[in-house]
Amino acid sequence: MRRLGAGVLLGAVLAVGAAQATPEAKLEPAFKKGGHIHGYLITPAGHGLDGIVVLSTLAGKRMTYHETYRMRRGRFDIDNVEPGRYKLHVPTIGPWITDLKPPADLEIEVQRGKVIRPKLIAR
Repeated sequence: MRRLGAGVLLGAVLAVGAAQATPEAKLEPAFKKGGHIHGYLITPAGHGLDGIVVLSTLAGKRMTYHETYRMRRGRFDIDNVEPGRYKLHVPTIGPWITDLKPPADLEIEVQRGKVIRPKLIAR
C-alpha cells in the first residue's frame, strides 16, 4: 500500500511540474541572415592542408583571412556573408609543403540563407 501511495504522490508532483514548464524561446536564430561558406583546402588526393584562405571582392579587395589546418581536414568556415559574388584566394599553403602550389582563385556566389561548400585543390 505504501508503494501505491508513493507512486500516486510522485505522479502528482511530476504532473504539476510538467504543467508549469514552458518552452524556452530562442533569442538568436541558428543561421544569421547572410550566406555561409564552409569549404576545404585539400591536396589532389583529398587530404587537408594547413594554409590561409582569403575572401575578397571580384575587384581584389581583401575582406577576411581564414586559417585552415591539416588536423581539421583543411576546413574553413566563413559565416554571415552578404549575398553577392566573391573570390577565394590562397596566398600560401602550409610551411612544410614544398611540392604543391596554391590552387587557382575560385569565384563563388553567396546566397542568403544558403551554405556553399567549395573545395580548393592544391596543384
